[in-house]
Amino acid sequence: MARSRRRLLAGRSSRRPAFGSSLRAIPSRASFERLEQRQVLATDVNVSVGLGITQIDSSVHGSDERIVKQGDSTLVLSAANTHTGGIVAASGTLVVRNVAALGIGPVEVQAGAKLVLDDGSGTVEASSLVLQEGGLIDVGASKLSIQTGFTQAMLISAIQSAKGDGTWNGESGIGSSVVRSLNEDGTPRTLGWLAWVANDDSSYTVGFAAAGDTNLDGSVDIVDLSNIFNAADVDPGLTATWEAGDFNHDGIVDTLDLSELMAANLLDAGSYLPPEPPSVPTGVVATATSSTTATLTWANKDSPAGFEIEQSSNGVSGWQAVTLVSLTDAGNGDKVAIVGGLVPGAETHFRVRSYNDSPSWWWDDRYRSADSAAVSATTIPAAPADVTARGVTPTQIVVSWTPGPGGRTGFIVERNTVGDEAWTGVGSVAAERRYFVDTSAAMGQSYTYRVRAESNLILSVAGSPLFPVTLPTANPAADFDYDQDGVPDLLELPAGSNPDASDTDGDSTTDGLEYDQGSNPADASDAGMPPASIDRWFARVVFSTVYGISPPESGSTLIESRVVILPIAFTLPFALTVTWSVDDDVSVDGNLLGTGVAGGGSTSLLVTTRLL
Repeated sequence: MARSRRRLLAGRSSRRPAFGSSLRAIPSRASFERLEQRQVLATDVNVSVGLGITQIDSSVHGSDERIVKQGDSTLVLSAANTHTGGIVAASGTLVVRNVAALGIGPVEVQAGAKLVLDDGSGTVEASSLVLQEGGLIDVGASKLSIQTGFTQAMLISAIQSAKGDGTWNGESGIGSSVVRSLNEDGTPRTLGWLAWVANDDSSYTVGFAAAGDTNLDGSVDIVDLSNIFNAADVDPGLTATWEAGDFNHDGIVDTLDLSELMAANLLDAGSYLPPEPPSVPTGVVATATSSTTATLTWANKDSPAGFEIEQSSNGVSGWQAVTLVSLTDAGNGDKVAIVGGLVPGAETHFRVRSYNDSPSWWWDDRYRSADSAAVSATTIPAAPADVTARGVTPTQIVVSWTPGPGGRTGFIVERNTVGDEAWTGVGSVAAERRYFVDTSAAMGQSYTYRVRAESNLILSVAGSPLFPVTLPTANPAADFDYDQDGVPDLLELPAGSNPDASDTDGDSTTDGLEYDQGSNPADASDAGMPPASIDRWFARVVFSTVYGISPPESGSTLIESRVVILPIAFTLPFALTVTWSVDDDVSVDGNLLGTGVAGGGSTSLLVTTRLL
């Protein structure tokens, strides 16, 4: 079998965070060991939020991630997370706006940091809790269920610390800003708790409550009175519980607790719980309507005061408010929003949350729902401009264009024969490419071309040349330079640059200069700058591996060829090392350098001219 022949010039191959020594609440030894092990195995996701910023994270965290909140401002977790590595509030404020936001790992609140529960009256679970002295948990109107590691003494100590001087102004422990605000407004509220006996497991639950609500069901009724009377028979030497009527957390049931029960005045008055935040928007759908606009639709079960719509380029970070063109009611609770200012051809992610005006007792400027699930839409890419087509040789037509603004994933080039209405795809190129060489055109035929930008299978309007094009019957003169960039057309095509554009890659450096200095005329990423070392020049003349077997009866077959223009930095004559990695014959300017062997080969070539 005849060996295939390759004609080419190839380049040379070339914390775990420390726990405070003084802890107000620590897990048991067994749970502490499990926490230590998880921290060693977890993958940290460090989130630092700058001063004065509130960052809402609606992405779902999973696997063994451990979220570490750093920075002096606020991070809001709005999704139902499943990560097992746990959460560390190291500084600033960490807000939980979903009952499952903490995931299923341990929770640690370090000195000076604050964990805020912001999920209405829901119950947020923590598999275990480390609350350092100086750390604060604000349960708001919610409840926190601590699955393992706490004792009654630890819990009462944390509540008493948050009470401060009795007005719930403490800066550490477990408290509630809602309780504090309501008490300031004359509505007596407090924190209640249930021990493992009431919960029928090893956990403790602590949350927003009113005196008398012994079972934390949001109302005071005959069941609560029964619990108090039944507890009267308990050994008086034992420390009293909330369920037994200890509403002021002093470990005994006495007239002070009865006074708090009477002051609340809630017996058979129904639910005393604050209003829930508005419902989360559901069924969100995003549809691009132009190069810069998209329509969002969703449903809401209630009628909130308004909606906050945000966008992100990746659906994880960088969320910011959209440019809202209009928001209308489609009936039956459905909403339609039109957003503008989007980038052509770019995929944009959206999320929606509803809000009501902030009650006087709420800590934030608005009473918000959790975020909807993020959805995305890709806007229509901008059409390419300045499309031209020219027959360069009897077998090659060059189609050139200028990319439109915005993003894209590539370009599609189509052709039709003059007089024929059908369009045929002749090729596609990457997003950064600005030209295409059609080698399938037939002599004597006139063609019309059109070019479309593509982004995630969405096509732009087509751009077309003003006139049809026909292949020439002969090659141009050897020195003919259509674009006047200093490199003749017959060299530009095989060398990999556009003979119809003096600056192939649009980096403001002409092709001729790029060849001279050793930068790549077809790659804008080098910004038209020469390589820091001439060794980098070799990277762009290394051929990709091409395999081919020529038919035995046809002799050698050219698999791949390339014109190479050496930068002027090569002082001639120059000893150039040529390497290849496939079992093909390799020749330069018709001179055989080596015959094909398994694994390729290498040889030194004395170069006396810049053009090879």
